[in-house]
Amino acid sequence: MLRSSLLLNGQCYKQAKLINLCQHKITSNHLADWERNLYLFIQQWLDNTQTIAIKTSGSTGTAKTINVFKSAMRQSAQMTGQYFQLKPNDNALLCLPTTYIAGQMMVVRAFVLGLNLIPIRPNAISFGAFNQCIDFVAMLPLQLYQLLASNPTLEKFKTIKTVLIGGASVSLKSLHAIQNLTTKVYQSYGMTETVSHIAIRCLNSPQELTYSVLEGIQIKQDMQGRLVIHAPHLGVHQLKTHDVIRLHSKNQFELLGRIDNIINSGGIKFNPEQLEAQIERFIPTRRFFISGVDDEKLGSKLVLWIEGQPFTLLEMKTLQDQISHQLDKYQQPKVIRFLNQFKQTPTGKIQRKINLAAALSDIK
Repeated sequence: MLRSSLLLNGQCYKQAKLINLCQHKITSNHLADWERNLYLFIQQWLDNTQTIAIKTSGSTGTAKTINVFKSAMRQSAQMTGQYFQLKPNDNALLCLPTTYIAGQMMVVRAFVLGLNLIPIRPNAISFGAFNQCIDFVAMLPLQLYQLLASNPTLEKFKTIKTVLIGGASVSLKSLHAIQNLTTKVYQSYGMTETVSHIAIRCLNSPQELTYSVLEGIQIKQDMQGRLVIHAPHLGVHQLKTHDVIRLHSKNQFELLGRIDNIINSGGIKFNPEQLEAQIERFIPTRRFFISGVDDEKLGSKLVLWIEGQPFTLLEMKTLQDQISHQLDKYQQPKVIRFLNQFKQTPTGKIQRKINLAAALSDIK
């Protein structure tokens, strides 16, 4: 039997009472947009339709809207509950917007698994906003970074049992801080089309690079090394991704980067994400990415783009020396340039192509 009741801030709302609550909240003139969106989604979840229209983040191009079956969302919630051993009445902190799949799935998990949903304003995590112990929370890397920075002693993290990170990769600084936590922190792999994550990687062991797929998910590689997903709960036999992987076993893989980011420079193909991972420790306080720019000699040359104001001459010299010792000569960016502020998706992913196009336009 499907759950139509919701445990919200410790109070159980049966369907009729929940519908009335949604109507009251939505029509209120004093409700913040994030909270109104939450009740709009709950209202949509409880209606008689079989699908929900969900916006993609636009990390691979133009954002779009796709229709997702509620049955697939329920099954995804069950898979997550099984993996993390979530049980009824566990406290689930909602700190993501419910206009995208990650926040919506937190609500669905509360419905399906009987979790106690504790919503707070997205992108403003503060331990002062709640005093309960949190069993499960999903958040963006930037939220984790801010949370770690605001709690240098990490004492407050003892109140959180499990953190699930999605949307983008975790910074090296955050990854180092995680090693001092008793809290379990995981990186998810998934997309709107897979209805949240289909694979998980534990970040408490930084040397562990492989993702493990959830039960029921099957994976393989195509001829170009891209990940192909078989997800029966989605009704999809083969979901072909743009992510290049190294397959470790039938249910484990290492993420290498996106095939549409690969740069052909002088006849050699480079995966920029792998190069970025090797030099990340030299640029710990800035966001950056590597791209290919047209070059008469090489066809495409490697360019390192760093967010923010240009470095001083000494800082530039230090960075170039560090990179030259870390990367082989042919792997090293030929140019280092700066962009005032990167454009990003709502989930925090850098929009490489959009930033590159804007930068090249400014240079011209």
